[in-house]
Amino acid sequence: MKLQTAFFEQQERAEAQMKMQQSFFDKQHSLKVKSENTVKLPKLDMISFNGDKLKWTEFWDSFSSAVHENDKLSSVDKFNYLKGKLYGEARSAIAGLVMSNENYDIAIQILKERFGDQQDIIDLHYKGLVNVASPRDTTESLRFFYDKIQKHLRSLVVMHENLEQQVFVSIIRSKLPSEVLMHLEIQKGSDNKWTLTKLCELLRQYIVSKEKSDKPKPVNANFIPSRRVRPQFQKSTNTFKGFRGPQTANTTAGALTAYEKKESTSPQQHQKKTCRFCSKNYWSDECPRYKTIDERKAKIKGCCYKCLKEGHMSPDCKSKRMCVHCNKSDVHHRSLCPVKFRKA
Repeated sequence: MKLQTAFFEQQERAEAQMKMQQSFFDKQHSLKVKSENTVKLPKLDMISFNGDKLKWTEFWDSFSSAVHENDKLSSVDKFNYLKGKLYGEARSAIAGLVMSNENYDIAIQILKERFGDQQDIIDLHYKGLVNVASPRDTTESLRFFYDKIQKHLRSLVVMHENLEQQVFVSIIRSKLPSEVLMHLEIQKGSDNKWTLTKLCELLRQYIVSKEKSDKPKPVNANFIPSRRVRPQFQKSTNTFKGFRGPQTANTTAGALTAYEKKESTSPQQHQKKTCRFCSKNYWSDECPRYKTIDERKAKIKGCCYKCLKEGHMSPDCKSKRMCVHCNKSDVHHRSLCPVKFRKA
């Protein structure tokens, strides 16, 4: 009898152990399936803001969604995040506020009043449309022009502006080359009236047609690009080859600087030595009046920080330049080099 009882007890323990193992395996399988079906999204990085009113709406929507409306963060934590995403004029606007829970709401109010006034932003978009440079009848130029006007028009739509006004049609038509305008007039038909929607759509179709019809330039398989000869130095005498006469370390450095400045300017860009910031007779990176990067950027606000020209911004710049101070290419103009000059 005792042997039978012991047998049943052992059998029950074995069955219980089997159930526990089966439950563990089922749980592990469920976790594995859940892990495989879970999509890992990349970490989102909020954009920064430098005081450009045209970018305020984009910045505030991003920051508000990620930080401002996050109930898990304290006000001082939100203030810390805010300061980390501001630079230039925007950071200076709240520079006097001590980081605290109470000052966070004050900082938001200051930024909204200074950079988020809707009427100011609308006026800037209108001004931007008027100041867009007239394009040439080339694919690249027309595409750049079209993208610029669309950026302003889309922003005005978000601000509930009525775009079905003839003033927009007049602005865009006045900037188009006569050959392009004639083609669009034929497409529209002489009996039909222009609308902004119709004009933008026909212009888009014209640009797409040009992009599809442009033939790529043939590549010469036997072509070997020539290597640009760089200036050579002799360590023993510390002289610059090709430069005659007695040399010192200072004159050698001067010769190299002159060479690289000449090299950074293409043959089509021969210009007088005129400072972009104060129009005096010296190179822009030698300007004694505007010494810091922030002062120089404020002086040419709205211009490209790679070539210092008007009509486009740095991300759209086609110029290829190398900074003679840090040897980085296509990053910034040498007068805005953070290695050479202070920010503020």
